[in-house]
Amino acid sequence: MPGPDRSAELDFAARMVRLGRLRPDEFAAACSEWLQRPDSSLGDLLRDRGWILPDGWPVPGSTTTQPDGPNLGTTIPLRPPGGASTETADHSGETRAGDRADRDAHPGLAGSPGRYHRLDPVGRGGVGMVWRAIDRHLGREVALKEPRTDRLFGSSVSARFLEEARVTGQLQHPGIVPLFDLVDAPELGGPFYTMRLVEGRTLKRAAVDYHDRLRDGGAGPSELVGLLTAFVSACHAVSYAHSRGVLHRDLKGANIILGDFGEVHVLDWGLAKLSGGSDPDADADTGRPPLVLDPSPDRDATQADQAVGTPGLMAPEQTGRLPDAPSLDHRTDVYGLGATLYEILTGRAPFHAPTQAEVLKLVCEQPPDPPRQHCPTAPPALQAVCLKALSKDPSHRYDSAAELADEVRRWLADEPVLAYAEPPSARLSRWGRRHRSAVLAAAAILVAVSLTLAAAAAAISAKNRALAVARDDAREAAALAVQERDLAEENLESARTLALDMLDLSEVALAQTPGAASIRKRLMERVLQTFRSLHDRRPDDLGIRRDLAEVLAEMAKVRQLLNELDPSTDDASASIRLLEGLLDESPGNADLENRLAELLRNQSDTLKTLGRLGEARAALDRAEEISRSRLGAEPGDDDRRTLGSILYDQADLEARMGRLDDALRLGDEALALLRPLNDRPDPQLVDPMLLGMALERRGRTLADLDRPEEAERTLDEGIAHTRDWLERTGGNNNHRWILSLCLDALARLLAPQPGRRAEAEAAAEEAVEQWRANVDYDDTLPHYRAGLADALAFRGGLRLEDGDLDAAGRDFDAALDLLSRLLRESPEVPSYRGQAGRHFAGLARLSLRRGEPAPAVRQLEVAVAFLRLAVEGSPEDDLDRRSLESALDALQSARQDP
Repeated sequence: MPGPDRSAELDFAARMVRLGRLRPDEFAAACSEWLQRPDSSLGDLLRDRGWILPDGWPVPGSTTTQPDGPNLGTTIPLRPPGGASTETADHSGETRAGDRADRDAHPGLAGSPGRYHRLDPVGRGGVGMVWRAIDRHLGREVALKEPRTDRLFGSSVSARFLEEARVTGQLQHPGIVPLFDLVDAPELGGPFYTMRLVEGRTLKRAAVDYHDRLRDGGAGPSELVGLLTAFVSACHAVSYAHSRGVLHRDLKGANIILGDFGEVHVLDWGLAKLSGGSDPDADADTGRPPLVLDPSPDRDATQADQAVGTPGLMAPEQTGRLPDAPSLDHRTDVYGLGATLYEILTGRAPFHAPTQAEVLKLVCEQPPDPPRQHCPTAPPALQAVCLKALSKDPSHRYDSAAELADEVRRWLADEPVLAYAEPPSARLSRWGRRHRSAVLAAAAILVAVSLTLAAAAAAISAKNRALAVARDDAREAAALAVQERDLAEENLESARTLALDMLDLSEVALAQTPGAASIRKRLMERVLQTFRSLHDRRPDDLGIRRDLAEVLAEMAKVRQLLNELDPSTDDASASIRLLEGLLDESPGNADLENRLAELLRNQSDTLKTLGRLGEARAALDRAEEISRSRLGAEPGDDDRRTLGSILYDQADLEARMGRLDDALRLGDEALALLRPLNDRPDPQLVDPMLLGMALERRGRTLADLDRPEEAERTLDEGIAHTRDWLERTGGNNNHRWILSLCLDALARLLAPQPGRRAEAEAAAEEAVEQWRANVDYDDTLPHYRAGLADALAFRGGLRLEDGDLDAAGRDFDAALDLLSRLLRESPEVPSYRGQAGRHFAGLARLSLRRGEPAPAVRQLEVAVAFLRLAVEGSPEDDLDRRSLESALDALQSARQDP
């Protein structure tokens, strides 16, 4: 596949990632497979995995909301551009890049200059390419579909493409996407057609998501009702098409799209066929004549022995394997709807096998497994309806799509379906549900009669006893009220004490327990519920408000460890608001001010991970302002510690944004505050960690400023310091983490220096070992896995330069495996996308060393795609921006070399 087509497919997939409709790990997995299969199409791989629709329409993944971000039509300029560059169509229908003056100088499509302006590729089908475009006459977005230029476009394929347009254009139904314009004239850029731009998720994806939640216990009956209601709407759209004499021939969940506002559309009429008749249930008086198309010797040129449809979902008569197969008619589509219902009930297709030939054999010879075999909760009546629609013999299926829809509507209305003989118990339960008022009334009468008789028998004796004790009850009532009030207050304090003990357990004991982050989260959820209840009962209690702020802060910290970053930010913001309210009532409270500065610092760390560097900087600036206000003539250790940690974070953030001089200045000021705390005979546990982190940051900054001697001295000090504390604490993993960072920085510093290669390799080797120990200690913490991935990639680069290509390849592959998991768990983190881009660039260097320039070009194209996503997610990140510039240069060089 030529480079421009690869670039178009990468741009399309990257756009789906930006929209949240393709997860970054899915993108990475498809790209990895694509690189192993250079003759394949990335779009086809995405379709095969069910991540986009057959015609290229996007399918939402696990992320359902569209993230905020830059305008999707813009790119991040790395060098001064020579002119605005977008894509439009010229006379031949090809795409070309040019500046605005060149664009406007060429006629547009549809016989009118510039009427349709392509924006970006939405996807591609078997023979068609779909673009998002602007209809300038009407000022609206449309979908523009044209034949694929990389596929043979013969007369039969041309006839099929035009027939799809003409069939769709004559089908006027809310459940069928309307076609706006068809152009067949080559001089006007044709053939192509435009239609309504439809976005949403497919019925298949919705069914799979439903079954995923069902297995986890998170799906309710209403979700199944929603899927079935959409299915009924699709049946009506198909029934309408049948009334016009049109068969779809490729009905399945992936070709039914669900809009955000209840719309249901049946897509992809590329295999549609005129049946020569109409649905027998269609009303002869509707005034809807069958469709008429111009006769063409190339139209419907499908061979009799050729499978038409999707294996595993097509009817037996579509497989081309039955010697006496009945002709295709509306009951063929009924089978496709039955297969769609099977997907709803089970989350999978009716037939599965390793090869397409085996699947088609099963379709012809074996009945499908009953849906309840895969999903025991599937209603028996719907199973019977589904299996009837999937009958091998068309005469045993429902006679029409409308009849199938009626059966499902009967089940939705809690009425008996015709395909299922209900047992007496089910009929009795239905009768009870349908006559609920009568049943409840009868039960109430029986209960009332029984209670009345019992009450009458006891009334006489009870009356006398009641009179006797009434006087005593009155005397005791006041005392009892006082006791209950005291007991409630005692219970309230007990609950508060227990919740604080659980908070302490999370912050101290469990914080040192590997793999306990998820346990801490569940624990904090209960504690948070307790304190919110306490706050509701005593909203003016300053102590409870302070406790609630601490619980929210701990929850934010735990969520940050688990990379639940947006919820972490929300919890941190709520905690900060509570502390601000307390400070309004107690201005100048030193303890509250220090704690507020700490929380702002913690929140900035989460914002930095999310790539929101400007917001992170604002939070740190405010934390610094609060902390400096606490420094008096004789600042205490807590004041020094808080300000020192804030300044370290500021130094790290400035370095990440490329402001190295500011980073060095802030880092030196942080060290001046943190060193005295470590000179104490018995420093607090956090002080050696803060000093080690500050030394590592200063060493990296000096290296980036090209001051290698100072950088090496600083990193050597950091390594010696952390080794000492690692031994003192018996292997505390926080010190091991800092040691890993220092060793990694030292290896990168020494590698380019003449005569220092052996030292660099030794440092890189130990860095990998220490990172592995971190991951072995607690595999649930993402930053350990991210650090190991980077260390493996760097060691792989050194091995590559040494000529050990096999070992380098193993390191790169191991790094990408780690990143795939990170991208899956935390798709919103831009830095993971940047790491993925750098690792694909490393694979490209490996391919070039192996003398394989073509794979190297593909790998660099993937690297550029990931790095663009990283820069768009965090435009101020200097590392990702420089990595993108480097990858673009490498790509240009690789393309130019023979």
